[in-house]
Amino acid sequence: MERNNKGQFSSDIELEGRYKELHEAYLEALILADTNDRTFEARKKGTLYWLSFCQENDLEPFEAKDNDVRSYFKQIRSQYANTTLGGMISSITMFYETLMNDPDINTKMERVPTHKFSLYDDYSISTSIPDYIQVHAREAQEDIKTADMERVRRLYGHTPGKKPETKTRNELMLRLLATTAVRGDELVRIRKKNVNRNKRSIYLNSSKLEEHHELYNRYVFYPPELDYLMTKWIERHRESFSSYADDSPYLFLSTHSESLEPATVSRMVKQTAFNAGEQEPLMVEDGEVKQWFFTSHRLRHSCISYWVNSCPEIGIAHAAMMAGHEKVDTTMDYTTPDWNAVHDGYTDSLPHN
Repeated sequence: MERNNKGQFSSDIELEGRYKELHEAYLEALILADTNDRTFEARKKGTLYWLSFCQENDLEPFEAKDNDVRSYFKQIRSQYANTTLGGMISSITMFYETLMNDPDINTKMERVPTHKFSLYDDYSISTSIPDYIQVHAREAQEDIKTADMERVRRLYGHTPGKKPETKTRNELMLRLLATTAVRGDELVRIRKKNVNRNKRSIYLNSSKLEEHHELYNRYVFYPPELDYLMTKWIERHRESFSSYADDSPYLFLSTHSESLEPATVSRMVKQTAFNAGEQEPLMVEDGEVKQWFFTSHRLRHSCISYWVNSCPEIGIAHAAMMAGHEKVDTTMDYTTPDWNAVHDGYTDSLPHN
């Protein structure tokens, strides 16, 4: 791959054939998703470098495996800051999650090649980009326990359900919990009419705030890779799943009721984590597990942590709005101190001659 005098990839990389076609298809999907300029440029470069690696090694992108990602990472690890490395790996994940469900892309890939890859677990690399520094000793509050997004994504594809309709419903619920930070009891009260598939937005009522609060009614937004599941559930499986579908105003329902109980969602998440081999006891008393690590609320915590630590485009204030936090202080509890990231962010913000 072409590199500059610092050993980093050159912006003069040229893709050819299928590699170029896949890159252009992905950029088109980003444009259709109304991706903001900063994110667009980051995703564009991240996938360009990955596809250049594939091209140089004569690797079909949709046949890539975990070891291919690790070989790529070995090449770039010493050339970039941790925050940049995190963005480059994230770009690969988003590239596959976006195009895997594109009917025009010829692929039989079922899981993204990064699904086992974790910068933190495998390489002890933190990619946090905090807007503020967390005060850990605030009123003796325990640190919030979260999972990084690489680990959360390993749950995908493992939801329980004997019927295809049940699997579709559960998979969509799981991914909405993981990407919107919606609470379990808010999820089951989402009304079908309040889902805007064009804007990928969901209008909902808070389960925590009083009705007069300005964030009692709020929006959450879901990523483009959920388009296929959302359409599949609403247009195909929802109606055949339950006889209550025509009369129910809710997006999600059961076979015996027009709505779901939050406990059903909680059980689904826990079982999914067991199926994926990711579940673990968090609190044990007298040999009995009192609390499991993966719950619907843990997915909420993990999503908010991802927003405030790895998505500088969102920022603390907007993360608080989407999370439905009454006070920004609550959102600040999710931030992780990383002075190297603060330094890099400050340096990158300076005007360049």
